[in-house]
Amino acid sequence: MVTGKLDVTLGSLVAPEVSEEPTPAKFYDLCERHDWWYEMSDDHRVWLAGGAAQAALVAHTKKNPALRPIYDAWSEYHGDYSNPARTKPERPAE
Repeated sequence: MVTGKLDVTLGSLVAPEVSEEPTPAKFYDLCERHDWWYEMSDDHRVWLAGGAAQAALVAHTKKNPALRPIYDAWSEYHGDYSNPARTKPERPAE
């Protein structure tokens, strides 16, 4: 579980506290469901929520560096949207 605080007045994020560490498969699912395009939203609430979710994912990778390759694979997958041959990252075994 990730807990954190949003300062909505200033629109800034406070680093989340990671209380439960997800398994690699669960972290994969979190990355898969993450809105990687939140920064493109015209709705500031979506931008704030996306930033908080992004910070939580990064916090997990800092606490458990073994999760970083999963995060990087999803980041690369979504960053290469113009490549029709791109392939979705593989989900780790449970």
